[in-house]
Order: sequence, then C-alpha cells, then structure tokens
Amino acid sequence: SKTLSNFLINKHNVKMIVIACNTASAFTLNILQQAFKVPILDVISPMENILINSNNIKRIGIIGTYNTINSQSYNRLLLKNNRTLKIFTQACPLFVPIIEEGLENHPIAKLISEEYLQNLILENIELLVLGCTHYPIMKTTIRRCLPQFVDIIDSAEILAQYVKKYLQTNNLLSASLSKSSNTQIMVTDFNQKFSAFANKILQTQKYKISTIKLF
Repeated sequence: SKTLSNFLINKHNVKMIVIACNTASAFTLNILQQAFKVPILDVISPMENILINSNNIKRIGIIGTYNTINSQSYNRLLLKNNRTLKIFTQACPLFVPIIEEGLENHPIAKLISEEYLQNLILENIELLVLGCTHYPIMKTTIRRCLPQFVDIIDSAEILAQYVKKYLQTNNLLSASLSKSSNTQIMVTDFNQKFSAFANKILQTQKYKISTIKLF
C-alpha cells in the first residue's frame, strides 16, 4: 500500500487517496496516514454515523471477506457510539470471485447468498452492511435473499458521499469537473476480464486502462 500511495503522490501528484477496499482499510489506514501528508480516506470510517437517525435499529449483520470480518473493524466502530447494538458477522469468500467472473445474477450467486445469509436471517437482523466494495455489484441478488424489512447499507456508496463532502468542505473539489472528464485506471496486472468488468461498472467509454510496473 505504501508503494502504491508513493507512486500516486510522486508520479501523479494526487490531492487525495481513497483506500477503496475494506480489508486494506482495516489494516493500512493508520500506517498510510502517518507516512503521507495528502488526505487519505478509508471505506470503513465513514460508516460511523450510519445509525445516527436510526435509533430503532438494534441488530446489525455485516458481511465481508475473512480478513475484514476477523479485523472486527466494523464492530468496534459501530459499538463505539452504541454499546447496546447486537452485531452479527459473516465472511463471504466466494462473493468476490463470483462477481469478478460476471456471475452476480447467476443462479449460483443466489445459492451462495442463501447459504451465507441464512445465519444472519436467523439472528433477526434489521440491517445488513455490505462490508466489501465488490458486494454492491451483487446487491440485487443479496436483496432477493433477505426479508423485505432488512435494510441494506452499501459502504461504497457511503464512502463516495463522504469523499464528495470532504472535498467540498476542504475546498478541494475540482472547478473544472465536467461531463468531458476522463477516468484513468492503472493496474499492476491486466487481463481482458478486467476491461469488461470496468466497462460494466463505469458504463462509459471515457476511461483509459494502463498497466504499471512498481518494481
């Protein structure tokens, strides 16, 4: 993470770095914030206030990778403001490969979702946190496996809103931002599936993908 951050700051003069991964956020945020002067935001911290207007929510489910779940980052964050919350977690290791293979709406995705979510449903959760930035792509399938009264919170969406507010508050929002702006994607390992994946998410042709070498 330090190598990537150093590359973005020194080679591309970025004004902010967003750790758009829950696992990386759990383990590298403090290290990167201490190492660099540019603002570094993570995907977990903005979730602290998601329940500020939801005092009636008492039972929360959190799904994520093994590392994110084992870090208990969400548990500590949510319990900090409300020690009475009941939090139930579930690692969902097969979700990421299913999504990256483009199978998020395939019957296999529904079967795996039902398997992963059954224990959380039995715990009568009222809210489900998608604790991985891949999972929103599978949100429709996950929604179909949950009782209608269970709300879903998308950590990636909360992060995007937080980043926009941070940029505005700190006068960092670009004045030249327009529909003609382009997105530059740099990867350390490129393949054609990634290109199709990016196209599906961004839904625009205004981006460029390049492969970089850090070592």
